[in-house]
Amino acid sequence: MSAAVALCSLLDGASPAPPVLLDRFEYLAAGPGRTWSTDSVAYACLPTNPGNWKLDHLSPDALATDSGHLTVTATPRSDGSWSTGLLTTDNTCDNGGNKAAVTTGDVLLAHVRLPDSGSGAWPAVWTWRDDGNEVDVFEWHEDHPDTLEFVNHVRFSVHYHRAPAVAPGHWIYIGAHFGERSVTWYAGDSPDRIPAVHSDGTGVGPGFRAHPVVSLSVSNGHWHPRPTDATPIVLGVDCVTIQRPQAGPAAAAPDAVSGTACRSPR
Repeated sequence: MSAAVALCSLLDGASPAPPVLLDRFEYLAAGPGRTWSTDSVAYACLPTNPGNWKLDHLSPDALATDSGHLTVTATPRSDGSWSTGLLTTDNTCDNGGNKAAVTTGDVLLAHVRLPDSGSGAWPAVWTWRDDGNEVDVFEWHEDHPDTLEFVNHVRFSVHYHRAPAVAPGHWIYIGAHFGERSVTWYAGDSPDRIPAVHSDGTGVGPGFRAHPVVSLSVSNGHWHPRPTDATPIVLGVDCVTIQRPQAGPAAAAPDAVSGTACRSPR
């Protein structure tokens, strides 16, 4: 069995190994004793983070699952910041989070709907723990609508992935395999086969551990344009999963992964 088939089998439920994390957002499991926290110590000035060029003012009210998947909606505030939302499994703020973590060899995968438009939009899925351990599974900015940014801040690398499937309002699967010697990123619009699109050749090392973060930030204009009007910005997310292949952390990255675990069983 090839590495690609082996990991696809793991992700589509053929393996008895349960996922480290699987949330299809049929309801919002956030708050004390639940899967997610709505705060993160990555935001040095909670609930804001101006030092990282963000207009964010975190609020649980920006998060909803009424549409059958998670929506994160950013809206302007009278003080010039934008009310927006974040989810992480890290419980350092005592506001929820089950401490589920990505470790060396794991695959973190998300199915997201990029914002329709709206200058300032800055959605991302990333990892964080102990003031670092950051790997950006993706970042996206509205002024470069066909481009995903992949960044390994642990052993620095950066890559810009351009593809037709990357576009405002599009649903896309985006993931990363956290290899010891190379992080491999995946992107595509079919859950059956999400191909590898970049490997950085640096990796995260043998003892990597970090918590996933899903966020919708709003740029302050330093690197990317700030909002030009008050139009709300909306990110959709209908699945986040962490899978731990049974082959172990030293296994090579597969050339494709599957997102079929993200399909609702109903």
